[in-house]
Amino acid sequence: MTEGAKILVVDDSPATLEVVGRILRQSGHSVETAPDVTGAVERLDGGPLNLVITDFRMPGADGLDLVRHVRENFPETAVVMLTGFPSIEGAVEAVKGGAEAYLTKPFTQAELLNTVTTVLQAFEGRRPQGQGTSTALPLVGRSEAVRALRAAVEVAAAGSNPVLIEAPVGSEGEAVARAIHDGSTRSRNAFTVVHCELLLDPCRELFGSEKTASLVEGCDGGTLVLRAPEALDIVAQIHLMRLFQESRCIPVGGGRGPSVDVRVVALTSRDLERQAGTGHLRRDLLERLSEQRIRMVGLASRSEDVVDLVHEIASRESALLGCATASWSDRALDALVKVPWLGDLTDLSSVVQAVVARVAGRPIEVVDLPARFRFNASVIEGEIPTLREMEAEHIRAVLLKVGDNKTEAARLLGIDRKTLRSKVGV
Repeated sequence: MTEGAKILVVDDSPATLEVVGRILRQSGHSVETAPDVTGAVERLDGGPLNLVITDFRMPGADGLDLVRHVRENFPETAVVMLTGFPSIEGAVEAVKGGAEAYLTKPFTQAELLNTVTTVLQAFEGRRPQGQGTSTALPLVGRSEAVRALRAAVEVAAAGSNPVLIEAPVGSEGEAVARAIHDGSTRSRNAFTVVHCELLLDPCRELFGSEKTASLVEGCDGGTLVLRAPEALDIVAQIHLMRLFQESRCIPVGGGRGPSVDVRVVALTSRDLERQAGTGHLRRDLLERLSEQRIRMVGLASRSEDVVDLVHEIASRESALLGCATASWSDRALDALVKVPWLGDLTDLSSVVQAVVARVAGRPIEVVDLPARFRFNASVIEGEIPTLREMEAEHIRAVLLKVGDNKTEAARLLGIDRKTLRSKVGV
């Protein structure tokens, strides 16, 4: 949908709201405006939107706060960030916060319309169509592991039983859960991701009470993804078992509860067999969650997929940036294939996106890669990375591997947290 889209523009400048709104309306779009994040959140709750265009810096909550809210609650809504960053590196950082693209102020009418059109077209290709999405990054590649994963996703999408996805940190297991949902008959209903480790009162938040709404009930007819289900307390685990047994959302305090039709997909990077063996997870719950089990394989075990992934990530990033897709030299690709991707797909995506943004469409050589790749490729020409650069790159890779857990990263590196902070400024 590149014409007639429903767009919300968020900016504390009345002049910007007026100009952007007028340009988009003249192009056939339906436009609403909000002066701040609070107003935007209220409008988002009022009905579906195709696109949110938000300023970065505003009084109170800023644009990144709004981006996170949209990403967590409105997965079918695209976001464009308006930035005042003087450098492309700063603007790309805004995109990494969750926006589909950025637009640097001041911008022309053509730049605004081109960005909106590109984002809407790219995002429309990712919307649920009742068929599996083969472009989810974990499903890109030609290895036996990826072929097996695609087959498992197709089988899961055709059923309705619980699915357990065992995914290494950084391997984007959530995208596999989304592919299962998109390929199922539930594709046009809710797709809700719950981070169980972040729930303050898991049972009450998931199943509701007399005074609180239920996340499970709000997902009726759709798919509920439970990230780290091993973090649920025993009471919440009992309620989850009753959901499976009775197809009812039993609220805190008891009662019959409403009937619900929810597909549960559990996503974990832990060994749930061990969790069950130590009493942290009910054995019967593990058996129900793993009626279908999908084990994802990290990049370290399927290096043959790296080149395909690089081209896919680069193509998407180029489309969002509005530049030609850059070509990669054989030496640059070889350097990416040979490195151990400790942060898996998250690490690979971050590196490729940064490189594509920096070269702005020209051919990519080894010298364009971060220090650790230039070192691995034994580059003679250009700048040789220092030991300090190599050390910092390695520390950042370890942080990605452990989900930015600084205590765990320091333990693995054999240093204390103070030393860690001094080396990479975290």
